[in-house]
Amino acid sequence: MNEPLSWATLDYWRRRKPADAAILTTAARPPLLWADLPGLIARIAEHLRMQGVAQSARIAIAMPPGAETALVTLAAMQCGVAAPLNPELTALELASAMRRLRPHILIVREGLPGRPEAVAQSLGIPTLAAAWSIDDGPGGVQLTSAQARAVAGDDALAAPDGTRLILQTSGTTAEPKLVPLTEANLFASAAALMRSLSLTEDDRALNLLSQFHIGGLWDLIAAPLFSGGSVICGGVFSVATYRAGCELAPTWVQLAPSMIHALVETKAPAPPTLRFVRSVSAPLSMALKAEAQTRLGRPIVEIYGMTETAGVITSNPLDPAQQKPGSVGVSVGPTIAVLDPSGRPVPIGSSGEVVLRGPQVSPGYLAAAAGDAAVFAADGFHTGDLGRMDEDGHLWLVGRSKDLINRGGEMIGPAEIDAAALSLPWIADAAAFAAPHPTLDEEIEMAVVLKAGAQPQTALETTLAATRDALRPLLGYGRMPARIHVVQAVPRTPGGKLQRHLLAEQFSGLPRAHVAPAADRAALAWPERPVARWVAGVWASVLDLSVMGAGEDFFQSGGSSLQAAQAAALIQSRFPDQMLYVSSVYEAPTPDQQADFLGEHYPEITARILGETLRPDGGLTHLGEADQMRFARLVRSPLGPHVAGGRPIPPAIFILSPPRSGSTLLRAMMAGHDALFAPPELYLLSHPDLAARRDWYGRAHASQLEGLPRAFMGATGCSAEEAQAVVSEMERDNLPTADVYLRLQTAIGERLLVDKTPFYGVHPSVLTSAEATFERPIYIHLSRHPYGMIRSFDQARLGQLWWPRLTGPDGDPACPFASRQLAELIWTHIHANTVTFLQGVPADRQIHVRYEALVGDPEATARRLCATLGLPFDPAMLDPLADPSGRMTDGLRAESRMIGDPKFHSHSAIDPRAADQWKTAYDRDFLSSRAGALANALGHTERVDAADDRVEFDV
Repeated sequence: MNEPLSWATLDYWRRRKPADAAILTTAARPPLLWADLPGLIARIAEHLRMQGVAQSARIAIAMPPGAETALVTLAAMQCGVAAPLNPELTALELASAMRRLRPHILIVREGLPGRPEAVAQSLGIPTLAAAWSIDDGPGGVQLTSAQARAVAGDDALAAPDGTRLILQTSGTTAEPKLVPLTEANLFASAAALMRSLSLTEDDRALNLLSQFHIGGLWDLIAAPLFSGGSVICGGVFSVATYRAGCELAPTWVQLAPSMIHALVETKAPAPPTLRFVRSVSAPLSMALKAEAQTRLGRPIVEIYGMTETAGVITSNPLDPAQQKPGSVGVSVGPTIAVLDPSGRPVPIGSSGEVVLRGPQVSPGYLAAAAGDAAVFAADGFHTGDLGRMDEDGHLWLVGRSKDLINRGGEMIGPAEIDAAALSLPWIADAAAFAAPHPTLDEEIEMAVVLKAGAQPQTALETTLAATRDALRPLLGYGRMPARIHVVQAVPRTPGGKLQRHLLAEQFSGLPRAHVAPAADRAALAWPERPVARWVAGVWASVLDLSVMGAGEDFFQSGGSSLQAAQAAALIQSRFPDQMLYVSSVYEAPTPDQQADFLGEHYPEITARILGETLRPDGGLTHLGEADQMRFARLVRSPLGPHVAGGRPIPPAIFILSPPRSGSTLLRAMMAGHDALFAPPELYLLSHPDLAARRDWYGRAHASQLEGLPRAFMGATGCSAEEAQAVVSEMERDNLPTADVYLRLQTAIGERLLVDKTPFYGVHPSVLTSAEATFERPIYIHLSRHPYGMIRSFDQARLGQLWWPRLTGPDGDPACPFASRQLAELIWTHIHANTVTFLQGVPADRQIHVRYEALVGDPEATARRLCATLGLPFDPAMLDPLADPSGRMTDGLRAESRMIGDPKFHSHSAIDPRAADQWKTAYDRDFLSSRAGALANALGHTERVDAADDRVEFDV
């Protein structure tokens, strides 16, 4: 049928297939045939008209889900405005709903728990009783007589012309709102759903959803019938009703994730006729989707829909191969815009509020408060959902704007915390929520439901400890819940929508275990250990505390990520010749733990705090083949198998080198060229997406990822807070790294991107992915004499940062190699990978630069680089210390260090003597034979024994 949908469509199918079933039930009752369906609906509608029901009259319906409710509701929509009520409401809830709705008549099935007929009588609302016998078919419903109230001319709830249905929102955050839906809305939605699922007259739906919401009332009644198919009205969902419905050969079923979970848990089978399962009402975790598809052997189709749009907005394709995990699909009706807070469209891949326009969108709430009414604006319906669109038109929802948790100024989406908890095998359900906090404004807390039999009750504390330990590498300190509560059930609406506000209300009154109040803090004692007491004094000054105990956690005492950076910087300022990183605060967050950390990694600092003298380390050992093989085994790959994206990204320049090899100096020089954009380390190419990138580094080393927001600052001119918000949104959206590169390329225009990230050379697969991802990329192989690199690496204590990134979040945190050994292993490993990789790259797309030539004759090196890149020489390249903001050689914020070389600005110019400083550090050779041979091949042939002048531009 090619005609637009209308009520006449039902009559079309009556004429075409009169002997076929239209509505079936799971009880042993005869089906309602197409020959009888339109006439039965018309008969009920005529009865209502005879009771004085006008076209604009509101007809409240309180009936249990089933075939009779479907028929009565369709009839009410043809003669007036149907307003279904939840049949399980209490008397008080019914009274509240009817006062809000002010119906002109109520149709009720007597015997419901809240006795709607008695409530209506107390409010003076006329009542029609609907009766039927289970011995008859669905067409045997009978209505009593009652004269409807007259429709007043000044009715405050008067709906727009053409309204046929008034539904109430699910009320997850406030009192339900009244949503009018017109014939145009409803028929547009039904047509969109039919198209998205390719429904035909041969399809049969299994309806086990509530019939006072759009899904059970319109999706599973109108769409099956208007497509000429049939529907099984099975009543309230249970595994038993699902099994009974499956005996009637459905081709599709629509379920909430909690119902899908029940089918998986009970191993309920799918009937042979079933084509797919449609997931609605709430987000479906990827783990549950994968398990359900395996168990049922059928595709799971995730959709996004709302009451205000009469149902479906987006839908995933039926073919699982065309679905994108985590996406809610493509639009099947409304026009979707993703807007920033000022109402401007955001770029593809960026997050913003989802705003809808089109024939499915309701005209607006009835009798709404000003704030509620404002969501229906000139530019469309503002859903309150946060999402992003990819270049293929898929929508990805990342949360609700009202759900964001403001923890110390950092906006955190609870959905990503939920997902991390749900990935744990002993967690059945989880919900993070905001709890008030005296210094952070809001703190993160979480409620979890444990799977049956996961742990005995006596082991609850053990389970909670295991949960915290498992979540910490997934979330880091900044997103870790301060408290985890075990509950019997996470509060949800009957449709399955999460009600976070109820958790906040439930647990907000519990005593907090954060910063001790002033009255109690006087009773605390400073740590007894001298180093721990010294650290506590520094931290207390940052946190504005009068005293800090040995076991007090920096973050649980109110510390934020910015204050952690300040604490590390303050200690660094006391010992300027040492290099202390902010990750130290995360790895050792109490004064006692920090004292142990300093003793292990910074014996010089510990000795100076104690007023002692540290004996210098004189042991230098050669690395053997066994050491090199052990190192290779311990290194983990963060990328996995490379999957080529869509279109190649425009050309980029990659600086390939080990750390402390001059890459910061080279980057700063190149940043002075107008045709180049050279930000600090991006750490993108080595990870498939931003979630994997964040997980790999963890919260402890998150400060090392500040190069990406600093790049967006430099590309767009935005503030640090705005840039960090952009990156946080991309992380919440789990943006693929190729998409991040595209966004950055769009922002810098025609300039060539220079990506200087030494970590890329650790893994051949990462280098190979550059060729697959970019269009003819160019590679600068930067090498420095191994002794120069080793000396600088050792002085900067880079093992703290490099060992965790080499072994990943699941690796052994204890490095088995001395600092100088680790430096040599990294130098050899990265250069060997780079040399091998570049053998397959055309000569016109690569250049080898030695650090010694870079500092010895910077102009000649810069001219040679420009010639390789096809650019004119720019003299500004020779002044790398100029314009720190423009060249991005400053930190993300005033209290942040520059990513790369924190000592960069301690130099006044490029100093050629920097290349030779290693010659005074060592008095004998200790390089392995492999490192020595590789150094010779790269042109670094001088050795300690042959050095004439044993005399760095630290990079």
